Amino acid sequence: MALRMATQIHGNVVVLRCHGRIVFGDEGAVFRERVRSELTGTSKIVIDLCSVDYIDSGGLGILVGLHIAAKNRGGEGRLLNWMRNTWKRFPKKWGSSAFYIV
Repeated sequence: MALRMATQIHGNVVVLRCHGRIVFGDEGAVFRERVRSELTGTSKIVIDLCSVDYIDSGGLGILVGLHIAAKNRGGEGRLLNWMRNTWKRFPKKWGSSAFYIV
Protein backbone atom coordinates (compact mmCIF):
# COMPACT_ATOMS: atom_id res chain seq x y z
CA MET A 1 0.00 0.00 0.00
CA ALA A 2 1.40 3.39 -1.00
CA LEU A 3 1.93 5.99 1.70
CA ARG A 4 -0.85 8.56 2.05
CA MET A 5 -0.63 11.57 4.34
CA ALA A 6 -3.13 14.02 5.78
CA THR A 7 -2.17 17.21 7.59
CA GLN A 8 -3.97 18.87 10.46
CA ILE A 9 -2.84 22.09 12.12
CA HIS A 10 -3.44 22.76 15.81
CA GLY A 11 -2.08 26.18 16.75
CA ASN A 12 1.61 26.09 15.86
CA VAL A 13 1.79 22.28 15.73
CA VAL A 14 1.42 20.26 12.54
CA VAL A 15 -0.02 16.75 12.90
CA LEU A 16 0.80 14.48 9.97
CA ARG A 17 -1.36 11.34 9.85
CA CYS A 18 0.25 8.60 7.81
CA HIS A 19 -1.46 5.63 6.16
CA GLY A 20 0.46 2.85 4.42
CA ARG A 21 4.17 2.14 4.71
CA ILE A 22 7.27 4.20 5.32
CA VAL A 23 10.10 2.63 3.37
CA PHE A 24 13.31 3.62 1.67
CA GLY A 25 12.72 4.69 -1.94
CA ASP A 26 10.09 6.80 -3.63
CA GLU A 27 7.55 6.57 -0.81
CA GLY A 28 10.16 7.55 1.76
CA ALA A 29 11.38 10.44 -0.38
CA VAL A 30 7.84 11.82 -0.72
CA PHE A 31 7.33 11.48 3.04
CA ARG A 32 10.65 13.20 3.82
CA GLU A 33 9.87 16.12 1.48
CA ARG A 34 6.35 16.51 2.89
CA VAL A 35 7.64 16.73 6.45
CA ARG A 36 10.43 19.14 5.48
CA SER A 37 7.93 21.39 3.69
CA GLU A 38 5.72 21.38 6.80
CA LEU A 39 8.75 22.31 8.94
CA THR A 40 9.17 25.53 6.96
CA GLY A 41 5.93 26.84 8.50
CA THR A 42 6.45 25.54 12.02
CA SER A 43 9.16 23.82 13.99
CA LYS A 44 6.79 21.48 15.85
CA ILE A 45 5.48 18.35 14.19
CA VAL A 46 3.68 15.23 15.39
CA ILE A 47 3.76 12.18 13.13
CA ASP A 48 0.83 9.83 13.75
CA LEU A 49 1.85 6.27 12.85
CA CYS A 50 -1.45 4.61 13.81
CA SER A 51 -2.29 3.50 10.27
CA VAL A 52 1.25 2.68 9.16
CA ASP A 53 1.44 -0.99 8.19
CA TYR A 54 5.17 -1.34 7.71
CA ILE A 55 8.40 0.54 8.33
CA ASP A 56 11.72 -0.79 7.07
CA SER A 57 15.17 0.25 8.29
CA GLY A 58 15.26 2.97 5.63
CA GLY A 59 11.96 4.33 6.93
CA LEU A 60 13.33 4.37 10.46
CA GLY A 61 16.34 6.29 9.17
CA ILE A 62 14.03 8.83 7.54
CA LEU A 63 12.16 9.31 10.83
CA VAL A 64 15.43 9.88 12.70
CA GLY A 65 16.62 12.34 10.06
CA LEU A 66 13.39 14.32 10.25
CA HIS A 67 13.59 14.42 14.03
CA ILE A 68 17.10 15.87 13.76
CA ALA A 69 15.92 18.40 11.14
CA ALA A 70 13.20 19.62 13.51
CA LYS A 71 15.68 19.92 16.41
CA ASN A 72 18.13 21.84 14.22
CA ARG A 73 15.39 24.39 13.55
CA GLY A 74 14.81 24.83 17.27
CA GLY A 75 11.69 22.70 17.26
CA GLU A 76 10.72 19.17 18.05
CA GLY A 77 9.29 16.11 16.38
CA ARG A 78 7.13 13.61 18.19
CA LEU A 79 5.77 10.22 17.23
CA LEU A 80 2.22 9.22 18.03
CA ASN A 81 1.15 5.56 18.23
CA TRP A 82 4.72 4.24 18.15
CA MET A 83 4.14 0.69 19.39
CA ARG A 84 1.99 -1.12 16.88
CA ASN A 85 2.57 -4.41 15.08
CA THR A 86 4.91 -2.55 12.74
CA TRP A 87 7.39 -1.91 15.52
CA LYS A 88 7.69 -5.38 17.02
CA ARG A 89 10.91 -5.96 15.11
CA PHE A 90 12.55 -2.80 16.47
CA PRO A 91 13.48 -2.59 20.16
CA LYS A 92 11.43 0.08 21.93
CA LYS A 93 14.60 1.61 23.36
CA TRP A 94 15.64 2.60 19.81
CA GLY A 95 12.67 4.86 19.51
CA SER A 96 12.63 6.14 23.06
CA SER A 97 16.24 7.30 22.86
CA ALA A 98 15.74 9.12 19.54
CA PHE A 99 12.18 10.46 19.84
CA TYR A 100 9.69 11.76 22.31
CA ILE A 101 6.97 9.15 22.00
CA VAL A 102 3.38 10.14 22.70
